[in-house]
Amino acid sequence: MLAQAQEVFVYKAYKDKIKTLVVAKLAMQCADLYSEALSNMQVGSIRSQWDKGWLSTVAAKSHYFHAVAQHHMGIVAQSNKSFGEAVARMKKAQELLKDAERKGEGNFKTYEITSTIRRDYEAVVKDNNFIYNDRVPDFGTLEPPGKASLAKTIQFQSPASNFLDLFVNLVSLPVSRALSAYNAKKEELVSGELEKIRTASSNLNEMLANKNLPAAIEDVSGDEVPESIKEKSEQLRSQGGIDAIEEKIYSLPELLQRNREILDETQRMLDEEEREDRNMKDRFNEKWKRTSSSNLTESIRNEVAKFQGIVETATKADMTVKQKFESHRSSIITLGKDEQDLESSIPKAGAMATIISGSQSVHQLRQLMEDVKTLKAEREVLEKQLKEPVTDITPKFLDALKTIGDVDEEAISEAHLRTEYGKLQEQVSESVERQTDLEKRIEVTYAQFQRETQQHGTSARDNTLKELATGFDVYQEIMNNLQEGSQFYNNLTPLLVKLQSKVSDFVFARTTEKDDLLKELQRTIVQAPTTQPPANPQYQQAQDSKKGPPRPLPPTPGGPPPPQAPTSGGPPPQPYPTNAPPPHGYYNQPPPPQAPGYMPPHQGYRQPPPQGYQQPPPQPYYGHQPPPQPYYGHQPPPTGYAPQPYYPPGTVPPPQQPYAGYYQPPGYQPYQPPPNRR
Repeated sequence: MLAQAQEVFVYKAYKDKIKTLVVAKLAMQCADLYSEALSNMQVGSIRSQWDKGWLSTVAAKSHYFHAVAQHHMGIVAQSNKSFGEAVARMKKAQELLKDAERKGEGNFKTYEITSTIRRDYEAVVKDNNFIYNDRVPDFGTLEPPGKASLAKTIQFQSPASNFLDLFVNLVSLPVSRALSAYNAKKEELVSGELEKIRTASSNLNEMLANKNLPAAIEDVSGDEVPESIKEKSEQLRSQGGIDAIEEKIYSLPELLQRNREILDETQRMLDEEEREDRNMKDRFNEKWKRTSSSNLTESIRNEVAKFQGIVETATKADMTVKQKFESHRSSIITLGKDEQDLESSIPKAGAMATIISGSQSVHQLRQLMEDVKTLKAEREVLEKQLKEPVTDITPKFLDALKTIGDVDEEAISEAHLRTEYGKLQEQVSESVERQTDLEKRIEVTYAQFQRETQQHGTSARDNTLKELATGFDVYQEIMNNLQEGSQFYNNLTPLLVKLQSKVSDFVFARTTEKDDLLKELQRTIVQAPTTQPPANPQYQQAQDSKKGPPRPLPPTPGGPPPPQAPTSGGPPPQPYPTNAPPPHGYYNQPPPPQAPGYMPPHQGYRQPPPQGYQQPPPQPYYGHQPPPQPYYGHQPPPTGYAPQPYYPPGTVPPPQQPYAGYYQPPGYQPYQPPPNRR
């Protein structure tokens, strides 16, 4: 393995065009590693465990990378003008390469890194012989190449520190379904308890803000900032103030828009695929036999609709949070100021500035405010405990499946949730009951406080302090909502991406199925037999039976004779007599054969030659060249000229026979037209 790792470095250095000397050192180290591996593999106790191909391959690679090292060292020597050394090293590289091919026995093939060894060797030999004439040293006297080791062994740790077993959470299908149901119930329970705590805290804060508590019992002089307002201002500034809350509010639309775009694209792919399926169904009717998309995508569309409902609900919640922030923006901005600016922002001499020193109601209200702080601290701890993970329920499901062969998810889940969250639920209920009793006591004590201070109205200072207290409570609530909203959208995005990928795979599969089905339909339509023509009516068949035989075609000069039609009477047709003179103008061609009852056209025959005419001798064959033309004196013979017979002087040519019509061979019968068919 170490040699193979070093081999990877050699090939990478060659492909990256690293310096030639570096490639030579890497290759020499690789050759030594393969040589060492071959020696270890040939130990007698383990030699029989290796196939012959392994040993031959390792031996071939040892020689091969030694050849690579010598080849590159030869290139380095050539660049240094040491041509004799270059010749010796490249010659050795060629020998090692041949040894590698021989020892490989067909199991090893050389790489492109040595494709130029022979060409480089011939070039350096030629340059040395004709130009430099450098002495070629003995190879044994040359310095061996250096080595560079990049592949090194490391200590193996078992198990590895960062090892992650991918199969640790792999469970059977019944257990997986039970886990999904359990997780849903757990999320519902935790969300319900958190909602109870937050609703009770919100009601308590609203009541205290309306009574300007605890600022009313802290505002003794009417000129200074109450201690509770100072604490709230410092806490708000430490959380980032107005800038932090605006940044989170304005980042929510981006997260929402990203999730909405994923859902819209998913819905579009489903609608487009269903529309194409409907069009194909309308086009091919009953030939389109695949399952309709509406039946296949029902569950996917339900899932998309569920996510769309979740996104719409989240959108409405975001709008509510934004409206609440805008209504208390001024109070949050005032609380975000430093102490001096905050003091100047609060009016002086409030209506409750005159407080009777040592009043019993003031003492009771301060004690009740301490109880309120304790209650809020306990609820923060309860929220953290509700959000913490609990004991894994998977072993219980596995034990049930192993014991009874089935998983009673409902019973096991309820028992486990009761065990893990039962005490927390009791603490939440107790906290809500304590708040109800605390609110009643605050109402009674605050009424007594108003009677003692003889103040039943409110001033601008009182209203400002109430708004600041309310603004701080709203700030805390909005920050929690925005943090949960951001986490919600970030967790929703992977689920929507997974759904989109699922729909994309479905659409691709349906498109492939549609293309295959279209090809099959086209093949079926093309290969379908055509409909046979209808049978002829009876009257057409009767007319066809009355038709006579077809008229024979006119004979072609030099072609085969037409078929002879049988005759009812008369002598059989006679062949053309051999001793009859040929027609006039066609002296070298046989006459056309005659069929009984056939009258040839007038222009198909020529008149017989005159008496005493002698047949001219056959003309010699001149191949593709035209025959030589005879000499006629000054003028060529006219077109259509026929040679005339020679008559001695004093003789008269015989008279021409009068025209007697066509030549009629023996047995000739005139042509009789067929009877009228009408």
